[in-house]
Amino acid sequence: MPDKKKPDKTKKDENMTKRKSWPVVLFTLALITVMRVGIMAQDDNILWEKLDNGLTVIIKENHAAPVVAVNFWVKTGAAYETDSEKGLSHFIEHMMFKGTEKRKVGDIDKEIKSLGGYNNAFTSYDATNYVIVLPSEQFEKALDIEYDALTASAFDESEMNKEREVILTELYRGLDNPDVLLWQKFMNLAFDKYYKDPIIGYAGTLKDYTRAQLYAYYKKHYTVENLIIVVSGDVDKNKALLSVKKTFGAIKPSETPASAVEPAIQGPEKQELRYKTFSGQIEGRYLAIGFRIPDALSEDIPKLEILAKVLGGSESSPLYRVIKEDKQLVDEIDCDLFTGKFGGLFVIAANVREGKYAEVMQEIFTQIDRLKLEGIKSEEIMRVKSDISREEAKDDMQVENMAINLGHYELLGDYKLFYKYNDTVKRVLDTDLKDVMAKYLNPQYADIVLYYPEKNEAEFKKYKSVDDIKKFVNYTNPEKLSEEGRVTKTVLPNGITLIHKKLTNAGVIDIKAEYRGGIVYESTDQGYYKGITNLMLSSMLKGTKNMEYAELARRLDDIGAVLNKDIKRDAFGWSAEVVPANLEEFMNLFADININPSFPVEEVKKEKEDILNQIKQIKDNPPAYLNKIFNELFFDWHPYGYPVMGEPETVKRITVNKLKNWHDSYVTANNLIISVVGNVDADYMKALINEKFAGLKKGKDSRPKLPVRISTEKKISREVIDKNQSHIMIGFMGPKTNSDDYFPMRVLDNILSGGMDSRLFTEIREKRNLCYTVFSTFERNIENGAFRIYTGTSPENEKKAVDEIFVVLQDLVDKGVTDAEVKSAKSYIIGMFKVGLQDYMAQADSYLSYELWGMGYKKVDEFIDEINKVTKAQVNAAAKKFIRLNNYTEVIVGPAEKKGKKDDKNPKSE
Repeated sequence: MPDKKKPDKTKKDENMTKRKSWPVVLFTLALITVMRVGIMAQDDNILWEKLDNGLTVIIKENHAAPVVAVNFWVKTGAAYETDSEKGLSHFIEHMMFKGTEKRKVGDIDKEIKSLGGYNNAFTSYDATNYVIVLPSEQFEKALDIEYDALTASAFDESEMNKEREVILTELYRGLDNPDVLLWQKFMNLAFDKYYKDPIIGYAGTLKDYTRAQLYAYYKKHYTVENLIIVVSGDVDKNKALLSVKKTFGAIKPSETPASAVEPAIQGPEKQELRYKTFSGQIEGRYLAIGFRIPDALSEDIPKLEILAKVLGGSESSPLYRVIKEDKQLVDEIDCDLFTGKFGGLFVIAANVREGKYAEVMQEIFTQIDRLKLEGIKSEEIMRVKSDISREEAKDDMQVENMAINLGHYELLGDYKLFYKYNDTVKRVLDTDLKDVMAKYLNPQYADIVLYYPEKNEAEFKKYKSVDDIKKFVNYTNPEKLSEEGRVTKTVLPNGITLIHKKLTNAGVIDIKAEYRGGIVYESTDQGYYKGITNLMLSSMLKGTKNMEYAELARRLDDIGAVLNKDIKRDAFGWSAEVVPANLEEFMNLFADININPSFPVEEVKKEKEDILNQIKQIKDNPPAYLNKIFNELFFDWHPYGYPVMGEPETVKRITVNKLKNWHDSYVTANNLIISVVGNVDADYMKALINEKFAGLKKGKDSRPKLPVRISTEKKISREVIDKNQSHIMIGFMGPKTNSDDYFPMRVLDNILSGGMDSRLFTEIREKRNLCYTVFSTFERNIENGAFRIYTGTSPENEKKAVDEIFVVLQDLVDKGVTDAEVKSAKSYIIGMFKVGLQDYMAQADSYLSYELWGMGYKKVDEFIDEINKVTKAQVNAAAKKFIRLNNYTEVIVGPAEKKGKKDDKNPKSE
């Protein structure tokens, strides 16, 4: 359903109730922090069985969509590695895709893609996980493929050496990411064992590992007793179990019992205040504060989760409201948990503003002390419980998420614990939160890490030791089933277009609301006010004529609603999610935000400062910076090249009056499309919009026609930044979305970059080991966008990577694609479309986008037919039309070009 090559697990920023400035790596590096239930009691559709050979099997039926997730858990991860084995769990995960006795390198990914599915894997501290998601009729083939991978991987030495370079590239890329590096330093400080070392390992040992070492670790841990298989989706549980028994049930038990490799339960860490600072070539100041907490199965974890959300999980929370909004000390601040099998952390993370470090430290501990003294109001606790309930309902949509949840709890001891979590959350009282604050949030035992700009050494020289910061740390103070699945479009009396689809298998409603306009209109006055759309939307959340910002944020939190801003090149607006019981109250608030924003001068000033800091820090994220300068060069004069946030000088000149005028011009009823998917009747939704949005005025029709015309010459640029990796983007003019080229281009893009068997991945990464990531994509706009290719590589391989990409493209243009490639790509695209049917927001976004692009919302439900119609001749014609090798834009950002072998690079550490 969504325009993705595979499901996206990340959450958007600008979340009114849960902002994740703190790294997404908290999930990807640490597995699941707190897993929770979306239903109240054990599901009768679950089958659990332990086979005679020791294998654990869990099967959960879910017939909402014709897909199945097959999830394989191996009970080993970074926590199980000795000092001489660091990174081996992750290394072996990579090798599981590198060929078996009967499948060559790349065959596994190619076969899964041809079945219309995708596969993925991750290594955490506590486990290694492999998953295949595909149409449910291919379930038995998924079992066969993973059985082959887990039991008969070749561990070919030449492939191992190739993959070693890929992993080292991944490691160096992590060192360039401040969030990743901060997390690694933070875990190393907080834990004495199990979680202290990075999951990926260290460059020195990774370079020296032999095949014998990898294989010995594999034989030790990849035993049938250490394996959990979870099946979730559109299957018959009894038939599925028989299929598992025919394959994995035939594995013989190991001679070494699983308990022999199980690490001992962790004893208490040494109780002390720990503090570390380190510097690097960055712009931001990244702070993490942690308090050690018990393991994931502790009865205190649900209480601590609620505490984290109350303290710093939304814009009405004290950390955010006081430290960011009132005192303007940070760009972002957030609170979350890490929970593992052998211990956990209660984490506060912040991006500190220049010169504010001491104040931030003091204020964080002041707010903790205040909560300990005053306690937490029952209405705050109820608000958080409502938020958790909404998240749980959302989680139920995805068969992959369900498989991960069940497998995670089985790994911890018993999958049934998953079904007890929600009841435990509901029973949490204010006295419980006071107890866990006193028990765990002890400043004398905190773990604190600061990552700051090397160029600002003078700012931090007086905060280098525990003694330097102790004074801050110790500071005190009725349903109509006939509507199910039917999509309708209605133009309401005031001109608003409503697209509606009722689905009832999950208790949420997802809403996309977009106004035609967007960045394309910022070309007014030759871009004098670039970034005004972004600033306007952010400022609209800062208060209305009827309520101030604090009240607005609180009321959104009270109903557990999520509201994100969303800016496209041709439109702007919102994504929202709410439970049905709170829909009317949400629509009251949502209409007020759209119709009556007050644009308070002080709040606008704060938002501008936030944006200016984000612009300043963009170089901390090389791919984002690369994308910015590529757009500017590629689109030349056209506003599609403008950055969403604008430029410092354009943001500074935007006045409150200008924001109000911009709002009055473009936030109009006849330019608004609202797409709603979820458990709500169409008539009720129409009535709500008619009532609540009655005051939204009509305006001029916003349907700009501004064709993209770029120069026919090659445009090449390289910018030096002090990072480990070179980041490369090569782009060509792409098609309009509403054109005959769109669907053939989807297939072409997938052949180039649709998985591990794609041309770019095979040629650039697998055969030549030039990168960790390489992919292509093309933009979906009303006018022509860019068809672009991205990769990151070491500086010494930069030219070779560019040359080899053009070799792949030249071969594609000259020789065309094969019938097999077209067939595999179409199966994969259709399979991912079916996977997307699980997600309400993805559906709401697709219906709205296709309507906006001029294709019509009905085209979404015709998607599979359109993909199946694509011919090889059309794909080859698209390749010749859009891959013009004498007319392209090439941008590279990275360190000064080097020759020879790469030296390990780490930021300075104090």
